[in-house]
Amino acid sequence: MNERTFTSDISRFGNIIRPDNIIINPNSVTFKKRNKNLFNFDEKTIRINNIASVEVNASILGTSIIIKSYGGDEIIGRKFNITDAKEIKKLIDNYQSK
Repeated sequence: MNERTFTSDISRFGNIIRPDNIIINPNSVTFKKRNKNLFNFDEKTIRINNIASVEVNASILGTSIIIKSYGGDEIIGRKFNITDAKEIKKLIDNYQSK
């Protein structure tokens, strides 16, 4: 299965111990982050066909990605570089159009 993983950017002051990870495959988008205990991960998954919108908010300190679903769930990834954020949006748009 074609799967891509994107990690928040340390050079954009992203958390080095608990980075945000967005994993995209043709069926779903998963947000994964090490929890506060540092032993486990918190994870949220939204199916591609349930995604209502993808927002990319760029700033000097990093780019936020907000992925909203029709059911009201959302994934918010922070401190990504702009290139990765645009690639995430493009991949989701491409998978939704198939």
